[in-house]
Amino acid sequence: MHFSDYVAHDGRNFGWGYNKMTGAADDNPTGNSVNLRAFDGGTFDDEKIHRVKLVANGTTVKLFLDEVFGAEVPFPFATGLTVGFGASTDENGNGVVGVFDNAKIKGGSVPTVGRFTGVSLSGANVVITWTGPGTLQSTDALGPVNWTDVTPAPAGGSLSVPAAQAVQKFYRLRL
Repeated sequence: MHFSDYVAHDGRNFGWGYNKMTGAADDNPTGNSVNLRAFDGGTFDDEKIHRVKLVANGTTVKLFLDEVFGAEVPFPFATGLTVGFGASTDENGNGVVGVFDNAKIKGGSVPTVGRFTGVSLSGANVVITWTGPGTLQSTDALGPVNWTDVTPAPAGGSLSVPAAQAVQKFYRLRL
């Protein structure tokens, strides 16, 4: 698994993505990475310091950037794993800079985030329900967006929103 920000020598930023080699038909061990849309634009493509986290459970690996979930990728390995940090270029003669600090590798259980379980109408309200842990966040648009915690934080696993509000909102649970 290779998880990185791909910035070209001429300043073009192709965004955060991953390459994998698991023996599956959709492997892409070299070349263009699979783009992670959750990290397109905004504060992620700024060539600044970010926290990268990979959580493997023997079946999949979850990719996080600054504690924001990006993707869950098939990764059927639980033993013999090695971890490396590095930087690479795509052409001879191109330069690269990589800064790595505070590396932490730990074992244990895989943190999980809750799951949405339903959306329903109750009188004049739309009711969103979920189970499990996580902070409910919302945004007005998808794409390069700024997610914000829903405040006040809903008690339990549901949120009622007045259906009469003529606004578009998207919700997610963040670990």
